[in-house]
Amino acid sequence: MGSYALEPAVIALVHRYEEDGVRKFTQEEWHRIFKYYDLKAQTKQAERVAHAASFLYPEDLDMRINLIDTRIELNELQIARDEVNALLSKVRRVPQNISVIDRLHNCQVLILLHENKIEEADRYFHQYIVQERVDDEDIEIEKWYSSIRTLYMMNLITEALHRIDEALCLFNEDWILLEQRGHCLYKLERYEELADVYRHMIGLDPYNAGVWEILGETYCNLGQTEKAKESYRYALAIEERQSAYEGLAQVFSDEENFDEAVGIMKKCMGIFGESTELLLQTADYCMQAENTEYAEQLYSTVLKSDADNVEALLGFGYCLGMKQDLKNALVNIRRAVELDETNPRAWFFLSETYHELKMLEKSLEAANRSLQITPDNGFTHFRIGCTLLEVKKPKEALTHLLQAKLLDFEYDELDITIAIAYFVLKDYDKFYKYYNTAIASNPEAHDILVKSCPDAEAYLNKNMP
Repeated sequence: MGSYALEPAVIALVHRYEEDGVRKFTQEEWHRIFKYYDLKAQTKQAERVAHAASFLYPEDLDMRINLIDTRIELNELQIARDEVNALLSKVRRVPQNISVIDRLHNCQVLILLHENKIEEADRYFHQYIVQERVDDEDIEIEKWYSSIRTLYMMNLITEALHRIDEALCLFNEDWILLEQRGHCLYKLERYEELADVYRHMIGLDPYNAGVWEILGETYCNLGQTEKAKESYRYALAIEERQSAYEGLAQVFSDEENFDEAVGIMKKCMGIFGESTELLLQTADYCMQAENTEYAEQLYSTVLKSDADNVEALLGFGYCLGMKQDLKNALVNIRRAVELDETNPRAWFFLSETYHELKMLEKSLEAANRSLQITPDNGFTHFRIGCTLLEVKKPKEALTHLLQAKLLDFEYDELDITIAIAYFVLKDYDKFYKYYNTAIASNPEAHDILVKSCPDAEAYLNKNMP
């Protein structure tokens, strides 16, 4: 929304308007009130302001076009069209009104697009470009920019791309058009073509760190990690950029080289400071690298300045749990749950901590709360199934374990755990089926069976051929 709408002078002006309604405001004040509602996306209120201001200042063409824009947003298309036509007939006679005429033509195009008359909108656009052509190239190209932005905002991406290609024929190698083309190709996930665009832009400006960085992201989307690294490093050689360091670290993370990712993030924090965002991202890479000692330090640093940061509380609690400081782990994870009861990860961590404390009923209760939020989480179904086996509820356990299987949850211990559940339920045919499946894919499956269910091993020794 921006800071404009929060400025005290603007808020005071809006309060006066809301208390007194239509009263004597200056033309500039009406514009400030309109901008406030427009930035807050309160379109109906913005329309009322524009209507009142246009009545009081009928020569204020900008405000009258603001009124038309709000009519279009509110889908009052015929009223908007009538107002556009009335204004066009008036301003066409004044040569100085080029920018106003352009805005009105764009309104006409927008109305047609809202009516889903895409071909007619396209014809209208080309007609007014020809009819209203001026010698000033800056004004001329701005018409194309505006039209492309309109199509993009309406999610007509293919049409926007077609218009960009037309514009590039007239304004060869225009930087903004190339950027717009990149946005459209990204939206369409046409990454090969997108890489071509950014390589072309680098040919025009080889020292543009931002383009090198975006090219790195594009190579990531193409799975070309070595080229991605090279591009990010070129960007950083030109200019130290936090986002480029983050992108480079992400490439190494995608390759599961988490130690390298941590090293890059350390360097990044050394340059740009230890913001909460960077601390948490680095801690996440540490966790994946199983470097919980350093992760604990990072989470602790976050909590010193933001004691109620849910992600830091969960991470810190997890690290404490890993070194069996379960009491303090529970304190931090409970606090995270209190702060965000809709966070399934918080409930799951709470369940795991209770499980470590042998508080199995509370563990099940927390896991089920997690499952209410994300019912298709296979791992949570698996963990509930395991805990239900521990509390001697094999039938309920089997329901969750089979649901995990149905959700295509891949975990080495799933099949052998299902086998154990069938054994406890004395369904020996299915026990054999899942036991054989488990040992075929997991060499440790039999050892898990022996540890978890010694009776099953004895049964196998007695009955297996």
